[in-house]
Amino acid sequence: AVFRSRALRRAAVYGAAVLAGVAPLLAYNAWAFGSPFRLSYQVNFGAERASDLATGAHPSSLVLVKLLFSETGLIRLAPVLALGVVGLVLIARWGAGAEALTAAAVTGAFLVYASSYGASFGGFGPGPRYVIPALPFLAFPLAASFRRFPVVTSALAVVSAATMTAIAATGTLGGYDTLWFERLGDGAIVTTAAGFVSVTGWYSVLPLFAAVATAVGLALWAVAVAFKEP
Repeated sequence: AVFRSRALRRAAVYGAAVLAGVAPLLAYNAWAFGSPFRLSYQVNFGAERASDLATGAHPSSLVLVKLLFSETGLIRLAPVLALGVVGLVLIARWGAGAEALTAAAVTGAFLVYASSYGASFGGFGPGPRYVIPALPFLAFPLAASFRRFPVVTSALAVVSAATMTAIAATGTLGGYDTLWFERLGDGAIVTTAAGFVSVTGWYSVLPLFAAVATAVGLALWAVAVAFKEP
């Protein structure tokens, strides 16, 4: 926002939007814990744990490697995100340096933060869940990577989508054991909202697969339209 014209006005609007987004959390903290700045972790896990989360001032290179490359690391689960980094370089070369720098800074900050304390993977879920807010900043550059490396980007996208769909279909809280495809093959499907009306068979996740198929179809349609344009 601030790298464009009317920087002060744009920065003020952006700051107001950030405040609007944070305001509900501050209001909830004040109502539930007596102070806008008192975290739920302070109540549930003590001040030391909350301070550990708040400061994040001691990143570990070993934890960072695990976040990215362990069995449930970010790049192992969604390898297409590696091309998100490549895409940032490409869009910077194409004249969008401010956007690329912002996305890289946000992603880097989240990775450093997540590598700064022990429970980086957040319990039994697959992968480093605390890095999830940074994923959109690696997702939009994939368009540039696809434009430059369509085959590689498509292949990694298929692998990433298949892995995450299998995890979602078989239960994210069991994803830490990496047995997603085994459970999918055995029909061990997670209970969905259809379970409220006693629909618990494998067919209860068909809406998920239908949504994924629709997304793939729309992506192919968009690519076809783009390649037809002069």
